[in-house]
Amino acid sequence: MHVYATFSPEAIPKLAVDVSCYCGLCVLTKQSPTRFAVMKHEKSPCVYIMTNAHNTVLYTGVTSDLATRLAQHQGNPSVGFTARYRTKKLVYVEALEDMEQAILREKQIKGGSRQKKLDLINSLNPEWKDLSEEHLD
Repeated sequence: MHVYATFSPEAIPKLAVDVSCYCGLCVLTKQSPTRFAVMKHEKSPCVYIMTNAHNTVLYTGVTSDLATRLAQHQGNPSVGFTARYRTKKLVYVEALEDMEQAILREKQIKGGSRQKKLDLINSLNPEWKDLSEEHLD
């Protein structure tokens, strides 16, 4: 996706030709001295399951930006489920076509028993390896 913006030369002194945004996935490309195209990264809706270091706690979530969401989980959150149970290890990811499908799938997984979640993880990741590095830039 491209988003075009025009700026006055004073507004952007000495701007480099290509600049990444804060997320590291968007790129601002110089089209002319005052026109830039922002090429945004594509969103990829998915459902994911995180666990703690001992594989005893399961957290099921949904996101359209897995890399950013993983960074939030693996940072040092001060409140919430992730902070309390230290769910920092990604053990399951399922990509879906759109966010609506991802939300429905998340509800389906959350509504299932713990054993169904364990079976789901074991079917794709029997060694419970941390899949985070595969999904981070």
